[in-house]
Amino acid sequence: MQRGLEGRRVALYVAALTDPSGVGLQQALERAGARVHVLTDDTGADEFRGGVYAALVATATAASDHAPILQLVREFMASDKPVAAKGEGIDLIVRAGGAAGRRLVAGARRAELESAGATPSDRAIEVDEAVVTAAASVSDEEFAASVVRTFSHRLDESAVDEMSELSFPASDPPAVSPSSAGHTTARNPGTDFTT
Repeated sequence: MQRGLEGRRVALYVAALTDPSGVGLQQALERAGARVHVLTDDTGADEFRGGVYAALVATATAASDHAPILQLVREFMASDKPVAAKGEGIDLIVRAGGAAGRRLVAGARRAELESAGATPSDRAIEVDEAVVTAAASVSDEEFAASVVRTFSHRLDESAVDEMSELSFPASDPPAVSPSSAGHTTARNPGTDFTT
């Protein structure tokens, strides 16, 4: 059974609690069943723990290079958890060191993305595995729809992979290997096993 965002905790990083794009994204994520936790630079550092969130969405950049959001982005990128960034939020991926090898929406930051090892994209919305990026000009509704669709698919896929690993652990080899199935041991010549 696929559950998508249903009941999953999603961190939403915005410039301020009254940010209109943040409010629209929060509502779209909640309509998809997510439990949204809004983060800003004023939020306590203990709220920026990657282990409690299934996904991260950012529409703003951090005020400093020591902001807790940068560590949260690093955690998400390292663990391949879903991350979405729009406009200034894309800077978080670059500043956290997560741009290398990714296709990210370029906008005015093409040179910065290239020097960070990313492949700049001219699309308005770019999906690169678990990372969704969008230009600032993309409507909140269009960005939210892409985020919900991509995150739901990715989280369901991860849940299936996790269940498969639990069902068939690598440490339990099969009792019969394909090469030994139906194979009988040859008898040594001159040895009589009958009594």
